[in-house]
Amino acid sequence: MIKQLLCRWGGEEFVVWFPEESIPDSLAESIRCAVKELPIVDEKGNTLNVTISIGIARGSDQDDMHDLIDIADEHLYKAKASGRDCVVS
Repeated sequence: MIKQLLCRWGGEEFVVWFPEESIPDSLAESIRCAVKELPIVDEKGNTLNVTISIGIARGSDQDDMHDLIDIADEHLYKAKASGRDCVVS
C-alpha cells in the first residue's frame, strides 16, 4: 500500500496523499505560510510574491480516492474564491 504520495495534478495543482494518517489543518497552514515566505526570484532578478491555496479532504479506507480528490478540489476552489492564500477543509 502507498504510504505517502506527492504528484502534479493538472497545470498548477498538486496532490499530497497520506492514506494512513490524519493530517491536521495546522500542517497545511504551516506549508502555506512557508511557501509565502520563500524568497522566489525570477530570471530577471525580480522578487515574486508566491502564495498557495490548499483544499483538504479526509476519509477512511473505504472511501474512493477519486471521490476524495473531488472533495479536495471543491475545497481548493472555495479557497480560491475566498481570496486565495488560505486552507479550506
